[in-house]
Formats: sequence, structure tokens, C-alpha cells
Amino acid sequence: MENQWIWPFELEEQIGAGGMGVVYRARYVGNDRRVALKLLPKHIADNPTLLARFQREMDILKDLRHPHIVHCFGGTCEGNQRFYAMELVEGGTIDSLLRQHERLSWGRVVEYAVQVCAALEHAHENGIVHRDLKPANLFLTKSGKIKLGDFGLALVADGDKLTASGKTLGTFHYMSPEQIKGTPPVSNKSDLYALGCVLFEMLTGKPPFTGNSAGAILNRHMQHAPPRVSSMILDCPAALDRLVGDLLEKDPQRRPADAAAVAKRLREVQPAIALRSRSLPEARLMQAEPPARAAVSPWSRVKGNWPLLTGMVLLVLVAFWQWASSGGSAMGQHSLAIWQAALNDQELSVRLFAARSLGEIGPAAAPAVPRLIEMLQDREPRLRAAAATALGNTGVAGKPALTALFKALQTDPLPQVREEADAAIKRIHGARSGSSPVTYLVAAACCALLAGLAWAWLKPATAAVPSVGSAG
Repeated sequence: MENQWIWPFELEEQIGAGGMGVVYRARYVGNDRRVALKLLPKHIADNPTLLARFQREMDILKDLRHPHIVHCFGGTCEGNQRFYAMELVEGGTIDSLLRQHERLSWGRVVEYAVQVCAALEHAHENGIVHRDLKPANLFLTKSGKIKLGDFGLALVADGDKLTASGKTLGTFHYMSPEQIKGTPPVSNKSDLYALGCVLFEMLTGKPPFTGNSAGAILNRHMQHAPPRVSSMILDCPAALDRLVGDLLEKDPQRRPADAAAVAKRLREVQPAIALRSRSLPEARLMQAEPPARAAVSPWSRVKGNWPLLTGMVLLVLVAFWQWASSGGSAMGQHSLAIWQAALNDQELSVRLFAARSLGEIGPAAAPAVPRLIEMLQDREPRLRAAAATALGNTGVAGKPALTALFKALQTDPLPQVREEADAAIKRIHGARSGSSPVTYLVAAACCALLAGLAWAWLKPATAAVPSVGSAG
């Protein structure tokens, strides 16, 4: 478009539009800085209520100074000039990010949510309820920092009421029951409900309540229990799943107390899992890092002494063979005991961690097969998937689980569980039973070869002694 002027700003291009104005990218001639300029169109400016709401949004943003809230530089609402300038945030929005990636990892969601909570906490402490929290109003800087914007529907505590009685304001997919019904009064808890909707969408790729019409969506907000995130996303931590459920409580009093309390629980999500994992102490470390051997060079002791070298090699082979046939060392048995005990832990994250660890142990996890079969019936889909994986990795020992795995393949409601069950069945069918005769033949051949080499090296030395004696 041909650039226009609203002094001292040069309008460059339209970058957004909504019910409360049009937003342009603009250049401030004072320092050549690019800003976002929000204009109130003339046909809207004739509406006294909308004009007052625009003025209030400008005043709110000027008073809210926070690193996670879009900064307002000021503006004017006089005569035909109704606009204000704010910082230009050019990294897109959470809404555009979701359109691009469908959903986000839970770690990234936690990172963003903590920043949103900081913005909400500051707004609520200043008596401001946003009332329109949604992915489209969460702006991203180029460095990935969240900025909360668009306070056009914000409610000021004890301020003039700009909403007609019984009028519903907000975006349908993110509106709290009290916003829809008008009772109890809208409060900071209403923003927390919207935050729960936003978190649900970031984690799963869709809002908690959908429908073919606005009425259907609003009715579900008021009457229907939201689905659990964990029923749709297997890797969602239990603590985060519970937090989203608490934020989506119908009764505002049952939601977390404030944004600070939500932020505290968010920060505890990842460390809590790490700590619980470390509470199953040495097993993980022992699997990852075998005990270090003494740093003694064997060649300094066996150089030139081939019988000793042959004996050491044979001893190592026998020890390894015994370890393999016994199903693992004492270290493996110790790990197995820990994971088996952890399968009965009250904390979901610990049971899930144990099931996955048993899957990594492989055939050594055979004693845990009965408990893993029981877990295929667990209500938690992540546990069912982890149990199927672990059973498949036990090889022949997993044959008693085939019936349960076939049932999971045919009836489990979650595709990922069915896929894991199918893969487990194929691995069990493809596993060999025990040590094959070829294994024993190879071991015997190795021993015979080593003994022959030792005899060949020792024979010349023993034969040289008589010849020297006879010459004397």
C-alpha cells in the first residue's frame, strides 16, 4: 500500500485487525524506530462504548510495565486521531506457532506458561483481568520470549463497567463458565481458566472444548468435564496433567489461588520428575557406567608368559559365558529388583520410569513379565505402552504375554498402545529360545583354538632342553 501518515508515524503495512481496531507496522520519525500502531476506525469511533474501551486499553497498557506484557509508548484519543503506539513484536504468536507445528512439547509449554503467569500476576496485582487470554494474544519475540497483548476486553477492578448486563465478552474456546453465565463475577480466576484452555491446546493441538456452533462450545464449557491431556499425549508429566485439570475446574474456588501459585507448580514439573528418577538411585547409573577396573597393564605381567596369557583369556571367556547364561550379573539383578519394586510406586511418573527402564534391561526383565502383563490393563495409556514395549524386549520370556498383547492390539483405544503391542508381538515371535547349539560350538571352538595356540608356543621351548643335554 502507499504509505500514509499519522504524525509523527508513517504507516507501512497492516499487520493485524480485530474488533477493537486495526494494527499497522509504522515508523516513528523521531528516531526511525519501527512500532505497532493501533488505530480505531472511524465507524467504530462513533460508538461511545467502544471508544471508551479503546481509551481504557491504552491507559491500561501505559500503566502495565512488565517484560512479558507488550509495552505501550502512548497515543491520543482526541478528535479524529484515535491511536496508540506499542512495541513491535515480530516473532509471531502462539496461535501461528500451533498452526505451523500442530502442538508443542510439554517442556516448551512449561517454559511459555511460566512467562504468561508472570504477565498475569503483574496485571492481576494492578487490578486488571485480561478476559481474552488466547494463543492469538500471546506474542513471541524473535528470541522466543512471550509478550501478553490485546487488553481490549480487560476489566479494571472498581472501574466503569463497559459491558452490558448479561453480555458475554471473550473468545468462545477460552471463556470461563462465569464469563458465560455472568456469575460469579469475573476475576483473576477467569484468566486462569483461559490459561488452562491455552495450555491444553498447546499440549494437544486443539482446545479442550469444540463444537459445531458457538452455543455448543459454550454449553460444553459449563456442563462437560474436560478430557485429560494424558489421555491424548502420552509423554505429558502427571503433575502438568493435574495442573491443567485444576485450571479447568468449573468452580473458580477450586482453581489455583493465583498466577503465582500456577507458576510455582509449573516450575516443579520437570525437577520433580528428575528427583523421583534419582530416588531409584544407583540402578540407572550402574546400567550406564560399569564399575571401573583397576588401571594395571596386563602386558607387563604376561609378556613372554603365554601359558598365563592363555589361562587369563580362558578364564574371561568362562566368566562371560556364565554371566550370559545366568541372565545378567549381580548389578543387573539389583537393577531388576529396583524396577520391579518401583512398578508398585504410588507416583505415576515413577511407575512409568520403571516400566521404561525394564524395557531397556531386555531379557533380564523376565521376572517382571507377570506384573507387566497386568499393566497392559492399566487406565493410564502411557503405562500400557511402556509395558508393551518392555514385554517385547524380554524376548522368549514374553511368550506368556502374547494373549494380553493380542487383546491390546485389537481393543486398546489409543493408536500408540496398539502400535507398541504389535511391535512387541513381532519381537517375541522373532526371538530365539535359550542358547542355540551354534553358541556352544563357537565357544568350544574358541577354547580349542586358544589351547592349540598355547601348546604351539610352548612346544619348541620344552623340546630344546633334551637336545642341549645330549650334546653335553
